[in-house]
Amino acid sequence: MPTLSRDMMSQEMQEVMQTLPAAPVRWGAILVLLALVGTLIVAVRMPLPDKVVQKIQLISDSDMVPVWAPLDGAPGIWKVEAGQEVLKGDPLVIMAPEDIWANVQLLESQLDNYKRKISEGAAKNYTFPNALDLGNLTPDYQQFLVQIREYSETGTIRPTIVTSGSRSEIQDLEEALKRDKAAIDTLVKLQLLREKEMKPLQEQLAYSAAGSSEEALINRQLQGKRQVIEDIKNKIITYRSQEEEKIRLIRSHRNNIQEANLQAAGAKVSSIGLVEGAVDVMRSRINRWKSENTILSPDNGQVYWPGKKPAIGKKLPQNSALLYLAPVNSSERFEGQMSLPVHMAGKVDTGQAVIIRLAGYDVWKYGTIEGKIASKSLVPQNDSIVLQITLPETLETTKGKVIQFELQMKGVGEIIVDETPLFRRLLGRLF
Repeated sequence: MPTLSRDMMSQEMQEVMQTLPAAPVRWGAILVLLALVGTLIVAVRMPLPDKVVQKIQLISDSDMVPVWAPLDGAPGIWKVEAGQEVLKGDPLVIMAPEDIWANVQLLESQLDNYKRKISEGAAKNYTFPNALDLGNLTPDYQQFLVQIREYSETGTIRPTIVTSGSRSEIQDLEEALKRDKAAIDTLVKLQLLREKEMKPLQEQLAYSAAGSSEEALINRQLQGKRQVIEDIKNKIITYRSQEEEKIRLIRSHRNNIQEANLQAAGAKVSSIGLVEGAVDVMRSRINRWKSENTILSPDNGQVYWPGKKPAIGKKLPQNSALLYLAPVNSSERFEGQMSLPVHMAGKVDTGQAVIIRLAGYDVWKYGTIEGKIASKSLVPQNDSIVLQITLPETLETTKGKVIQFELQMKGVGEIIVDETPLFRRLLGRLF
């Protein structure tokens, strides 16, 4: 009996397996199979982009003037704000090593207190720290301590006449300054001439066939002229740096002569007056020190930062960009600057495409601007690196619209750093 039952069940199973399923079931199975195959094909073939998205700022390329840090140090007092127009020679920032800044601020506070104690008749009991690192101000401070100590012990003080910085040295520096300015004017004219020579080549390039030998020749000529212009710009920056140093020396010598005259004139005043005069001279030397450590604007323009303004007291390495000067009037060539966190620096490289969506310009109406990474900074600032992005000369968007350049024009830049398909990424993680 059990054997018969098993035989009947076996026959029923064979009948079921030999019977075709209903049409909906068959088509449903086929559709599910096609969906699985399609998903697999998409996973294998279709790239899954990995993007880096950061804020970007557009600037004028041809007239861009970076202001470099002349030494390792920290900004102490910013004299300018973003968007402020400055003239050549205007003060931008006072910069010095951060530990010296703290000591100078401490000394200024103590001088205020000491001056108040003088008016209260209690200055003899006031003490200053003997060891205070003030950099170039340290000898002046030590001389000030000698004068104050003399007053505390005897109630009198002898004026010390300082006569460094002769008028002949000032005249020599002024003559050298004139020569530097003449050299800068000559280089600027030469730069304009070379830029003018590039325009006919750019027009020829626009009409030359893509990939032709003529296009390659024109590109080589343009590259050569760009290199010449870049060399001229570097020479101008060098001369302007020398010019700035001469201006500082002239100012320092004049301050020394003025201090000597003031001290000589105060030799006949009372002991209290001489103590007050010593405080004033120390203040004058602090102001002179600030003047000597003030970074001056190398050109006319408007101040801007590609990222955040460097914080006061934040150490910056030598030759890092303190700020940039943008032209008041826009030029024909532009570039973008994008700040990127240091941990993302390895994901991007020169030549990668950058898709830019400008703030205030609807992407559905105006489209986007396509650029390329031209360079990236080697020295991080505020835990970020700066990317230089080349842009179309006319700022033409993907929808054929030409955007008018404006100062402080900002947007969002998108960089595709990886287009590996999803399936390959999964395999890469597994193996």
